[in-house]
Amino acid sequence: MATLQNAYVIVLLLAAATFLAALAERNEAEAAYYLKPLHPIGRVSFGIYMIHPVIESILLAVVWRKIVEPMNVVGFYTYWYLPALTVIVVALLSDRYFEGPVSRYLNARFGEAPKPAAGRSAA
Repeated sequence: MATLQNAYVIVLLLAAATFLAALAERNEAEAAYYLKPLHPIGRVSFGIYMIHPVIESILLAVVWRKIVEPMNVVGFYTYWYLPALTVIVVALLSDRYFEGPVSRYLNARFGEAPKPAAGRSAA
């Protein structure tokens, strides 16, 4: 049985793994080259964050509870892949067909944001 103490250990280990991965990438960027296929998902991570409550609410509260669960055709944890993949696909499409064009339009209309000087912090 999992206890709260075990959860703290897991969170601590995940934080350490994240820190070490970031440290390795910072010191030797080529070491993380195998992650290059995930860059598009990283680019749309904020879109995923913003879109997921809407899509998952629809696909879980409506489609799962009203259609799929009563029919008993697939288990919940197998069905869970559908909302997750749908969120990623919608975020990728939103980036390509909405966010990108709007960003280009706004940059052309109002100019790009100034970039910080080399060697100076943006904060």
